[in-house]
Amino acid sequence: MQETTITALFDVLPVYDALLVLNFAEGELLVDRNTLAALQAIYAALGQDAGADAFAELQSVLEEALPAAAAVQLLEMTRQYFSYRQAEQDVRAAAAQQSNDPMQSYRQLVALRRTYLGEDTAGQLFAEEETQVPYMISAFAVARDKSLSAEARAVRLAELQEAFNNSASRMDSPLARKVLEAKVARLRAGGAGENEVFAVREEVLGSAEAQRLAERDQMEGGRPKETGAHE
Repeated sequence: MQETTITALFDVLPVYDALLVLNFAEGELLVDRNTLAALQAIYAALGQDAGADAFAELQSVLEEALPAAAAVQLLEMTRQYFSYRQAEQDVRAAAAQQSNDPMQSYRQLVALRRTYLGEDTAGQLFAEEETQVPYMISAFAVARDKSLSAEARAVRLAELQEAFNNSASRMDSPLARKVLEAKVARLRAGGAGENEVFAVREEVLGSAEAQRLAERDQMEGGRPKETGAHE
């Protein structure tokens, strides 16, 4: 990376900070939650009314900081993201004037993302949010549903929690790790053996990572090695 400068059009330092956490494979950008953080930082730095000069300056910054293919990829994604954010404001403003069902409004937002960013990119950028928010909307609705008995409400909330945990645990993210760790802790608290812990980890993470975690647990806590672990 060459020596950086401060642009008169926007503060480049927060952008560089966001670029530092991006992930790459063979020079291309891996789209994930860090990419979303970078897009948010760029949007905040340039402002929603950024014009051609600001984007030209951004292009220079990206070309200086990133592999060539990744710079092109992120610049195009940034343009799409800016268009999406403008459309998002319009949709939220319209929704505020109506008494729409919260889940319906959120589904409109999810569809809007795919219109501007594409199915794959939107799914990768917003994977965590699009797992969490529907769960929270549904759980809140159940909690407020006076037609449900206390028992029925508890059962439904438990079902929603289990469905959320299953979805979240399969994401490659810090949230997935936390959900899986909590599930393992509950299993052990309930008396589950290390074979069962290994099987749960293997289903989500694969046998190699499950084996690594089993060996880590054995070293840190003296737990017996899982007999189901793969040598």
